[in-house]
Amino acid sequence: MENHEFNTFKFFRRYYNIPRNIKLQWCVVEEIVDGQMPEYELGVLLNDAGRKYVSVAQRRMFSQVSCGLVKRTAWPAVRSSEGNDYRYRVPGTNLCVIRSKAFIADIYASSWYTDDTPRMVLM
Repeated sequence: MENHEFNTFKFFRRYYNIPRNIKLQWCVVEEIVDGQMPEYELGVLLNDAGRKYVSVAQRRMFSQVSCGLVKRTAWPAVRSSEGNDYRYRVPGTNLCVIRSKAFIADIYASSWYTDDTPRMVLM
């Protein structure tokens, strides 16, 4: 990934070692904890992997659940470009998340290994 394009599914496949046979799709994640107001975040839905998704901001993989005090639902979303931002909209609803185009790079760039990263040399 010479150009370090973080806003692609190719990046997420490599970062999380997701096989090519699993279809990826942008999603808006709705999380409700203990009956509080829902919170919404950006995610990447793994369509053929048993209700799993990647939370972009938390850099972790989660399962959609509804148990006890926690409910997490990942809604498939469509991404559109709007100036310096991307809008992730759930079709047929008013759910959407807007993030800057640099949002994903800001989160992942510091942890992405490249061949340019200095290495310790043993003498």
